[in-house]
Amino acid sequence: MPKAKNHEVYWKKYNENKLKNAIEAINNGMSKREAAKVFCIPRSTLQFRMYEKFNQTRHGSTTVLTHEEELCLNLQESAKNKLTVLSDITLSSDPENEPLQNYLYWPQTPVRKAKHEVEKTLFILTSSTYKEMQDRKEKVTTEKEKEKESQKLERENKRKKQIEQKSKKKIKGNTLPLNKEKQQSENKMVSTESCSSHVSKSPFLNHIVIGDMETMPAEENLLEDIEMEPETITKINYKTDEQKPYPTPTIKPYNFKENYYSATTAKTAPKILWGVTSCGDNPG
Repeated sequence: MPKAKNHEVYWKKYNENKLKNAIEAINNGMSKREAAKVFCIPRSTLQFRMYEKFNQTRHGSTTVLTHEEELCLNLQESAKNKLTVLSDITLSSDPENEPLQNYLYWPQTPVRKAKHEVEKTLFILTSSTYKEMQDRKEKVTTEKEKEKESQKLERENKRKKQIEQKSKKKIKGNTLPLNKEKQQSENKMVSTESCSSHVSKSPFLNHIVIGDMETMPAEENLLEDIEMEPETITKINYKTDEQKPYPTPTIKPYNFKENYYSATTAKTAPKILWGVTSCGDNPG
């Protein structure tokens, strides 16, 4: 076990007068280590006191007055307790409601300059001001707790909505999605089937089936324009349930002329001789 120092070493064995003498000796040339041994002051305290920005406070901890002491500050209570007031103080017309704090010669306390509210507080506090400070702290803590609870509720609601949306989505199986080309071809097939629903399923593909519709007379006028032989024309009964085929029109063949190529075009038109093409009279 390592040897521990006696607890007496850590006891405070110096006063402010010793500190001042030690600091003067250090400024005159003595080292801090020697001053710590001579004056029995730890080296860290000497270094802290010699810091440039060090400011020693004149007062200790803040004192809080009791309710009885606070009542003594009022003139009405002071009259009951027979407190003497200096003759130099000039009282106002209604001194009963005003506190004695405005007329006494209080010592000038230094102003505290700090960031925290606790450090900015006065050196002497009344019970009412002390209660106000505590109420402010409680309000701040309650507001923070309410904000945390509201944030938790918002997060829980968001999670519930996400879970509901995921449950509504359809679960896809192991089937792979079709390519775009295959989907387009399938859509075309479906469209052709819907369009060809009015076409007959008979072996005669050229025959068209006409059903019972109100727009048939308009279609009749279109068919009259086509030249048809009188033998092939057949009448159609729209009231009958059976659907009869409509004959196709007879188209005359094109009369091909033998002397189609004239003398002018024969020179320019190509001729095939012995598997060789030529663009003139000379076959070579």
